[in-house]
Amino acid sequence: MTVTLRKPDSEEYKKFSEEVKRRARQEYGDSIYGEEEVNSFVGAFHDAVILYAHALNETLEAGFNATNGTEITRRMWNRTIEGITGNVSIDSNGDRNADYSLLDLNPETGKFEVVANYYGNLGYYEPVPGKKIHWPGGRDTPPPDTPECGFDGTGCPTQEPFPEYAVVIIVLGSLLVIVLLAAFFTYRHYRLEAELAEVNWRVRWDDIMFGAPEKRKLERSGSRMSLRSNISGDTVAVHLSDLGTKQIFTKTGYYKATLVAIKKINKPTLSITKPLLMQFKKMRDLQNDHIVRFIGVCIDQPNQCILTEYCQKGSLQGMAYLHSSDIRSHGNMKSSNCVVDSRFVLKITDFGLHSLRHNEELQEEDTYVYYRAKLWTAPELMRMHSPPPEGTQKSDVYSFSIICQEIVYRNGPFYVATMDLSPQGEYNVRIEKRFSQIYRKVKNGQRPYFRPTLDQLDDEEGCSEELANMISKCWAEDPVDRPDFHALKSILRKINKYDPCHVVDLLNDLYTTFDSIVDTYDVYKVLVSAVSSD
Repeated sequence: MTVTLRKPDSEEYKKFSEEVKRRARQEYGDSIYGEEEVNSFVGAFHDAVILYAHALNETLEAGFNATNGTEITRRMWNRTIEGITGNVSIDSNGDRNADYSLLDLNPETGKFEVVANYYGNLGYYEPVPGKKIHWPGGRDTPPPDTPECGFDGTGCPTQEPFPEYAVVIIVLGSLLVIVLLAAFFTYRHYRLEAELAEVNWRVRWDDIMFGAPEKRKLERSGSRMSLRSNISGDTVAVHLSDLGTKQIFTKTGYYKATLVAIKKINKPTLSITKPLLMQFKKMRDLQNDHIVRFIGVCIDQPNQCILTEYCQKGSLQGMAYLHSSDIRSHGNMKSSNCVVDSRFVLKITDFGLHSLRHNEELQEEDTYVYYRAKLWTAPELMRMHSPPPEGTQKSDVYSFSIICQEIVYRNGPFYVATMDLSPQGEYNVRIEKRFSQIYRKVKNGQRPYFRPTLDQLDDEEGCSEELANMISKCWAEDPVDRPDFHALKSILRKINKYDPCHVVDLLNDLYTTFDSIVDTYDVYKVLVSAVSSD
């Protein structure tokens, strides 16, 4: 900022400036005056001469000599005259009460601008409207008159030096925290290594019994298929003598007197690596009522297999738990992997251990088994050259929507009402052709996107409009548009309108139907009661 004499803006001063320029050209030739207006100091010099002339005339009229400086000066004090720069006021000390202007550098234009004026005769400070002072550091107010701690620093209390014992405490405390953290992570590492070194996941083939455990037989039962169309290609119907006429659609055996499901590992060799041991640990750590419990793995050649809890009757809660666990996703979600245990609890199976299950999913292309396995596969995985064996969480949601549509229509997976089977040719050939058409249309991803039938539904057909909307969202083409299983749980909780009383009514209707069948046909009814300690 700059403080300078105020430059008058009156018409008289402008005329004075023009006259000074004209006289300069007249007296000094063709010289060019360097400023647009005459400097205010020139006007002040002009007013000083006028003031001296008035004082000199008054001194001569009073009879004093022109060389009497005392009389001339005395007549200049305590006096005000009208000059070219405005009022010229001299106080009792002979000082002029001049007008000043405050100039501030505008950072945008790079020029000094008048931001305020001070009128000395009136002792009045007046800011210029629309102008402001640009204080350094982006401040809106002027800096304080004195520093915060004074000019010599005595305004602030003296800071005591940091005590040495505090430094020692901080250093020792930091070292203690580092040592504790190192000990914790070291213990955690060795504990993990110890858990991985344990072989509680391993099952000896000789410990698996086939047949009733009380008979202690190791005979392998033969297998037979009992259902033709609705059994997935990776399931086998096995008949066990001790189970009467029950049909079991997977290989089973007894391990430690517990009926378990046996899944063969289609690998020529099985290398036990640390990542594989980590998968075993994650599988054993999973504990939820709606997922099948992992028993162990048999690595004895040539009987390599995976043992899981067997559900002899055969949720969303299981999938929600699976997605929030270390397994993260299922990857092979389909109706045959949703099983029901003896208490009619729906559970999820065939998840995890993807490195061992990967070969099971590699089917020869252009076959019935290959195309049928793809009916539950999300379109984004179909288009991948090498899709991840564990799939994605959003692809599990897509598979869930296909299962829901299968439940609603009860016509197998991916039922399309407008897709008629040709009456010519063998049944399996026609089914394979239908599945291949579905696979190619879904994979192409052309609008409108090809999806199963989901129209003309009402509550009487077992599918409300809300449920149909939920299924449509689950098989959206863009995975981002699909809800997760936690959101699906909330949606289904709102859709579900039934309570335990409806279950009782259903059972009563079933018993009434059974009684009518007994009365009409030559059959008899067998009541089986199950006693549970729960």
